[in-house]
Amino acid sequence: MKFKRLSSLILIVGLTIFLSACVNKNQEIKEPDVISVIVKNEFMGDHGFTDEVISTLDNIQEDEKFNIALRYLEVVDESDYKVVIDEAVNDGSKLIIVCDKSAKRAVLDAVETYPDVKFALIDDILEGKNIQSVVFEDGEAAFLAGYSAAKKSASGKLGFVALSDSSDKDVQSYEQYRSGFIAGAKYANKDIEIVEQILENDVSSSDCYDAVKTMVDESGIDVVYHVAKVQGNGVIEAADDLEIFAIGSERDQSHLNSKVVLSSTVKNLDMPFRNIISDALKEKFSESTTVYNIKNDGVDLKDRAGNLGESLTGEINKIKTDIKNEKIVVPKSQEELDEFINKL
Repeated sequence: MKFKRLSSLILIVGLTIFLSACVNKNQEIKEPDVISVIVKNEFMGDHGFTDEVISTLDNIQEDEKFNIALRYLEVVDESDYKVVIDEAVNDGSKLIIVCDKSAKRAVLDAVETYPDVKFALIDDILEGKNIQSVVFEDGEAAFLAGYSAAKKSASGKLGFVALSDSSDKDVQSYEQYRSGFIAGAKYANKDIEIVEQILENDVSSSDCYDAVKTMVDESGIDVVYHVAKVQGNGVIEAADDLEIFAIGSERDQSHLNSKVVLSSTVKNLDMPFRNIISDALKEKFSESTTVYNIKNDGVDLKDRAGNLGESLTGEINKIKTDIKNEKIVVPKSQEELDEFINKL
């Protein structure tokens, strides 16, 4: 009796394996959905936003929940976008992710030409059919940076280095960083001084280096925060040579110099990209603009090197809670900043 039961069991298992093999053999393997990502050539290897975009998307591609194949396409200037978008569509892209605000005109034209293709614009707003936009409340992360800088400063003087160009969006973004940083610093120490260097968009890393040296030599700053794209690497180099702290931006930049990078303001790109890709693959994609901030963990202050220390990290976490609960409302403009400081 036991032998018969065992034989039956073996027969059942064998039949199951045989049937599974037949199903698997005949089952069509689904090809991955193609997703194209368009980035500016000059920002490849920037240790900032573009590198964070690529790193985040590469990690998502490895996730078995997403059966995707990424294609990275580089452009040199605005005139390249039409050609590159055409190339992405011809390659079978289901979704095209654009990481440069100068592509807005080309994307608007493309959605008319290719009504079945989905587009996502990262770090700016663009309204139109089949377009999702993602923006970040960078000023909230900058507030945390300003607070940490003021608490770490021994001289009571901080530096702020930013790039500015003629586009309204860049000015607005720069103002959010600036207002948030100054507000956070004043929240920590109302008497703190902030020395600013606003440079043209086409400056070099060496120009940023020189700007920091000038601020140290003439004003005695001992912590500097940069919002200077790839050129901001010169700020971190200067901080090392001049033995002061630097605060990075766009991604955790402690890997550039763990000794001098006090912290970094970051955009948490994982959640936005996962949401966009999921919507596109599940045919739930619709026109929208999503704002990511401290409340939904879209921006943050990172310190992988541990330079902030346990006590200051605890204070920053409390401030994050206060921002989430709207006990602290971070100013976004000079007018709001003046009002914020007057209430301290």
